Amino acid sequence: MKNIIIDTDMGVDDIVAISLLLLSKKFSVRAISTVFGVSNVKQGAINLKRVLSFANQKIPVFKGKFQASKPGWKAKFPPQDCLRANQLTLLTNLSIPKYTGNAGNIGSIDKLYKLVQKQNQKIILVCLGPLTNIAYLANKYQEKFTDKVDRIYLMGGAVKIPGIVPLLNIAEYNIFLDPEAAKTVFNFNIPIVMIPIDAAKFAPAMPELVKNLPTQKLLNNFYSKLNLQQPKNKLGQIIKELILNNQSDFNCFYDPIVAAAMEKPKIIKQFQSGNINVIIQGKNRGQTILTKGRKRNILVVTKINSLKFYCLILSLII
Repeated sequence: MKNIIIDTDMGVDDIVAISLLLLSKKFSVRAISTVFGVSNVKQGAINLKRVLSFANQKIPVFKGKFQASKPGWKAKFPPQDCLRANQLTLLTNLSIPKYTGNAGNIGSIDKLYKLVQKQNQKIILVCLGPLTNIAYLANKYQEKFTDKVDRIYLMGGAVKIPGIVPLLNIAEYNIFLDPEAAKTVFNFNIPIVMIPIDAAKFAPAMPELVKNLPTQKLLNNFYSKLNLQQPKNKLGQIIKELILNNQSDFNCFYDPIVAAAMEKPKIIKQFQSGNINVIIQGKNRGQTILTKGRKRNILVVTKINSLKFYCLILSLII
């Protein structure tokens, strides 16, 4: 099994992705860190502790950065998304235990670095939120950190289609919340698999928003089968509950596609390789532009097999 470390802003679809990775027999989750984003760092760490406790998973949790790399940059997710994520609204039907510990005792991102140093093999980073924590560790510890990283899987950006951040719809939130951090990470000399909005469009999560009839039929069939499943595993229960209670908390399965691509690479139908340039100035701030160059260490997934994606989720929820 390959060792992975997950970095998350604890959005609803993040929890689905984390649960899928914890169910995997290909990967071993060594630690999870929280970063600002849909949830705030402290509450995200507390919620993560609660979810892991419910699922009987003993995994170290670390609190990361609570603001963007650039002082004064205050980009945010929509308030309603943040409220529902911070309150774990979609999991109220499950007996998620309260957190009785002291949040102040949850380890810092620097302690995560020490854990990385102790690993016997290189680790895979799975980034499901803004890239602030990863950029911070790389800037502070440089090769002592980056040399321990085998590759990075991340959800973020939009390449050939519009983004989802209003009003301009140029950027995607994970990149928009900290463009400087994203630029730092994309400049790493480390293999990166990037799942942008382009790929997410092939895994819609809300049937009523789908206009393509074959895709609508596929998604309705997925929900019908999911409704019938009675997961015995607590992680499967979490996944089912989050997906069925989704009320446009995620319109596409953004972060779960990262987990699916790791678990079953054959779901990837199209990709491009090259370099990613992140715009950090002007009205296009946060935009991700794919360019060709000698480096070409970034694989950008532009299309996935929808059927295989939904089937994979159903196969893991047992």
